[in-house]
Amino acid sequence: LARGPSCLPALRSLSGSRRDAVSTEGVLSLSTLLTRGRFPALRDLNVNIARVGQEGMQAFAAALSSPAASVLRKLELGFSQATDAGNAMQISMLAVALSSGNLSRLEELCVSALERVADARTLFVGLGSGKLSSLHTLHVRRSRLGPEGGSALSEAVVAEKLPSLKRLDVSGGKMTDGGVRALSEAWMNRTPPPLQCVNLSDNSLTGAITSALLALFGSRQLTALHNLNLSSNAEFDNESKGLLSAAFADIVEL
Repeated sequence: LARGPSCLPALRSLSGSRRDAVSTEGVLSLSTLLTRGRFPALRDLNVNIARVGQEGMQAFAAALSSPAASVLRKLELGFSQATDAGNAMQISMLAVALSSGNLSRLEELCVSALERVADARTLFVGLGSGKLSSLHTLHVRRSRLGPEGGSALSEAVVAEKLPSLKRLDVSGGKMTDGGVRALSEAWMNRTPPPLQCVNLSDNSLTGAITSALLALFGSRQLTALHNLNLSSNAEFDNESKGLLSAAFADIVEL
């Protein structure tokens, strides 16, 4: 298909295996098809790019940076759980693509398996470029964010940069109290996006974060919020849970 003149004008969704990464040859062909506009109706793209290598990632990032990528509404990418330089290169190229302006119509982005805090910081720089004005859902799952990653995320998740964001899922990010405190402080001092759902489950939180969350809710900066998921944080003590439940029983999920 990539070598010929044909296209798939009605194709709306393209999804690879979540477990099996696409090959370098496969992603090169996919990138060619995307860049040449062979999928004019494509809205949903799901690709595991853990093994595409530098050549494959360069081509894929170039495709996402091309005008033809403006048709995409949902992008889901899986990365290798390795901590080598290959992942850093891939994330850096993705961040450039997110900053290109040709993904301005993207509504949902899902990235998983970032094993280095530095990679998360690089991704969040791309997210904070201000070029993703239509993004309403962001998932960064099963990734090692840590407090530094949470701080970097707080720089991106503000209304100025992601004005349409309604759902934020950073479950399993191990941000700890420090990362979530950075988010809370950012949303109290700058206008947050119109967030409705925030998933902070499994982030190694403790009861020490309770005062920051109560202050955030009290500030009424997140007036659209109707669900805050704090489940699977084993060190969250019963007293802190009780305080949050008493104050915001209809919002907080513990």
